[in-house]
Amino acid sequence: MKAIIALADHFGEKDNAVCWLSRYEKGGAYTETELYNGEYFEQRVQWRSSREDVSGGQACGGEGLLTVEGPKYQYGMGCLSDGVLGAWMAKLTGLGDILDPEKITSYLLSVYKYNLKYTMEGYFNL
Repeated sequence: MKAIIALADHFGEKDNAVCWLSRYEKGGAYTETELYNGEYFEQRVQWRSSREDVSGGQACGGEGLLTVEGPKYQYGMGCLSDGVLGAWMAKLTGLGDILDPEKITSYLLSVYKYNLKYTMEGYFNL
């Protein structure tokens, strides 16, 4: 959203910039207060809503694993290495910090803490 704001400013579309700035600020506040658990940012998978089921339908005989684990390719509460990729890209492209740098540091230390394995012995690829 910060990139959209910069583009809107560049092209003189002040009304669009103001609209997106409001969304950017709300999203950033939500991310830093609701998704940050004190160590890292969590993914909160919302795959059901009152309007629609975004689960991709039911498997034969019911939802089973989908109900327990949620939709495919979502990690949920884990600490993934790409969780702050957007913040890195924003900084890299000159848009500055979009998240609190101290929380980014904490996140990266958590990635190291929870993901570094000195050997893959005992692990297998699911």
